Amino acid sequence: MTLIDTGPLVALHDARDSFYSACVGLVPQFALQRFVTSWACFAEAMYLLGNSGGFQLQASLWKMWRDGYLELASLSNDETELAATMMDKYQDHPMDLADATLVAVADFRGWRKVFTLDSHFFAYRLRDGSALDVILPTKA
Repeated sequence: MTLIDTGPLVALHDARDSFYSACVGLVPQFALQRFVTSWACFAEAMYLLGNSGGFQLQASLWKMWRDGYLELASLSNDETELAATMMDKYQDHPMDLADATLVAVADFRGWRKVFTLDSHFFAYRLRDGSALDVILPTKA
């Protein structure tokens, strides 16, 4: 499983996004895998897509979910508590709710790969001190 952050979710659906080509170019390396995101990332992506392109772009994100390429992870109480703890720990970066939920899911479920546009994911550590495997596209 590969966790996907808000940035790539938006870029993959908005051809005007400056990271569109870079993100689309990385998709083949995820063949035969689903992306997993949190409801916080999904809601943030829906908001941003609505602002940039309206319902047409939001519908494209819904299609990704409906077609089975994207799973929405519901957080347990323990994962939610860890997200809150992480936001406190990394407040100097800052870590927003969407980022915190992805780190919590990674920690509890053992999924280390995170597809993101945010380099601060390199700084985040799981409870055992290990780092995430960050997939960070670069603009063409």
